[in-house]
Amino acid sequence: MSRRRGRTQAEALHDYWEYIASLLAAQQIQEPTEELVKLEHEVRFGPRLQRLLPSSGR
Repeated sequence: MSRRRGRTQAEALHDYWEYIASLLAAQQIQEPTEELVKLEHEVRFGPRLQRLLPSSGR
């Protein structure tokens, strides 16, 4: 089992979806985490993070 900073991958994934749920709750959108996991979503890296990543040739 892969661990990073003392957390399992399952724990990190759970925390990710809990965070997404909290962002939605701040916008008055109440959706159970179990339902959010089923939704298609897209992750975009902002300019600061993109500068840290190796160039993809684009």
